[in-house]
Amino acid sequence: MLERLHSWLRQATPAVEWNSVALSTLALLGRRGRLRITDLVAAARITQPGMTSLVARMATAGLVVKEADPADGRATLVSVTPAGHAYLEQIHERRAEVIAGHVRGLSPARLQSLIGALDALETLAAQPITPGAEPR
Repeated sequence: MLERLHSWLRQATPAVEWNSVALSTLALLGRRGRLRITDLVAAARITQPGMTSLVARMATAGLVVKEADPADGRATLVSVTPAGHAYLEQIHERRAEVIAGHVRGLSPARLQSLIGALDALETLAAQPITPGAEPR
């Protein structure tokens, strides 16, 4: 069911110029602050060269900034710029508008069911993901 919902959300919401890996990377940086490229690689499950290239493109677009890690000059820290935060907010607002239009079409009973499920989905989404770990 979650896979169908994910597919529906992608189809129902406006297309954006950045792919889902870029958007999830921006969102992660927005939630957690400055992170090393290696942390972003682990979270996105893509290659180091792939993430390095993605971060470079996002930096060129002004969405993120890169800086040397003061604790280890070989490592790069990445953080979201104010323009990156604004871009994410714009995407979230556009998606929320489209989804709200669909939700308004639900019957009152279905709407109550959806509202009841939101707390459980929020709890699920807040659980940390440890690659390779068994689910609880």
